[in-house]
Amino acid sequence: ELFFIGRELDMQRSKDIRRIFLTVYRDFQEEGKKYRGSVAVQVHPTYSAGEIRALVERSLDSARYVRNRHYPLVQPGSEIAAISESNFASRPLEEWLTPLAETIYTQDAAAARINSAELFLSRIDTRIVNSIGLDVSYRSYSGYLELIAEDGGKAEDGGRKGRAGAAAGEVELYRELSFSEFDSELLASEVRDQLRYCGDRAAAAATPHLKRFPVLITGDPVP
Repeated sequence: ELFFIGRELDMQRSKDIRRIFLTVYRDFQEEGKKYRGSVAVQVHPTYSAGEIRALVERSLDSARYVRNRHYPLVQPGSEIAAISESNFASRPLEEWLTPLAETIYTQDAAAARINSAELFLSRIDTRIVNSIGLDVSYRSYSGYLELIAEDGGKAEDGGRKGRAGAAAGEVELYRELSFSEFDSELLASEVRDQLRYCGDRAAAAATPHLKRFPVLITGDPVP
């Protein structure tokens, strides 16, 4: 995880998180119809055996109120869709942070600029186990960019002007981007667009009063 203020790296950190999710199923019948209720809960790694047992018992009780038509669980040996490998898998995760940051900040401009950014890159190892013998593992990658672009709208020569001639104001635009592969062209294009939107917003002026103009309504709005 990288946290930037302007172009300066303010903080860098990494973390290892384990999350355990449990889905409890309960089969029952009502009026001759078979149902399979389910409840999904999170099991914290610090839970004791007694706490886990109590959680399962509460989930079993709750699952009887979920009336889903009976359906089969995934069997061992079932055909499972393959997950395409991300190019992030080709080298250690931390080695991707520099090219990602360089791609983001080479798009910075003199007027609109990056106020701050948070860049996260995660490797997610997932294991799915069920009570009838399924045991499947796979690895995926997740990238996340939180970007704040700003345009002060003013320069030493008197400032940029809006379309009506008024001095433009300060503008900040917030953007989130998610990605699963390193695509420098796509990422650079998204950042450039955000900077351009911010500059355009700062240069914009209020819409002038148009007084009276005819309005034509066509198609579905007519009735």
